[in-house]
Amino acid sequence: MYDDVRTEHRLKQSITGRWLRRLSRTDAKWTAGVCLVVFLILALATLALFQITAKDFAVDAIGSVVNLSFAPHQLPDGNELESLRKAFESGALSEYRPFPSLKLVITEKDVTGLGPDKIRSNFFRRFASQLYERGPEGLPRIVEKKRLREELATELGLLSFIDRPAHQKLGNILVVLSIISILLIACLIYLSSGFGRLANPGLALLGAGLPGLLVLRLVDRISKMPLLNETPKHDGDISGLVGGLAKSILPPAVARIYPIYSVVFAFGLGLVVLAGALKIVQANSKH
Repeated sequence: MYDDVRTEHRLKQSITGRWLRRLSRTDAKWTAGVCLVVFLILALATLALFQITAKDFAVDAIGSVVNLSFAPHQLPDGNELESLRKAFESGALSEYRPFPSLKLVITEKDVTGLGPDKIRSNFFRRFASQLYERGPEGLPRIVEKKRLREELATELGLLSFIDRPAHQKLGNILVVLSIISILLIACLIYLSSGFGRLANPGLALLGAGLPGLLVLRLVDRISKMPLLNETPKHDGDISGLVGGLAKSILPPAVARIYPIYSVVFAFGLGLVVLAGALKIVQANSKH
């Protein structure tokens, strides 16, 4: 009788121990999964910022803002542009400063074979390129008047902090977040079993990619609203400036970032579908 009680007690302890270990493993798996989703979301957001702070995109974005800020003031076109070209060719003029408040000049090579719109675009891209390399502190080297510097800083907003140092910092942060995410994926695979080793990382990728896709869809719809497709008609035309910025910056930004989230979402969905298909095949093979 005593031996039976001891045997039953040991059996209960063994069952309880296995249940606790299984529960602990399940908790750890959920913790790793939730942490993985969070860090993947942070890594994807950082990657998106890293993409839009790259020089090619940043220069276009900053150049668009500055271009719109000077919208009421046109660079030479038509007869004025032709006169300017002749002045360069004759040697009467070596450089032309279209905006007295900006420390940027136009030379003969800047107008040769180009139309007014291209000349204007190139001019403000040069402005944006200098600002990107020097950061907000570089404005005094480009803009002479303090009031205009303050106005441009206000209109640029967060774009004034899109520069090379910020891009490099985002790159460093991205490396750290990527390493953490990879370690969490490894932990999740280790704590999972069977086809869950495919499905669980897939679900984490789906959870991280879906919110970004939804936000980008919303931003794309907002950028196409009629009210946000206007250009400034005069100085101080805030609605026109905001509309012009939305039209010139948001669509290219969405187009640049959307593929990142699409690939992550598609890869996650592929893992989940693959795990489900393999489980069905295994179940059918047993019958």
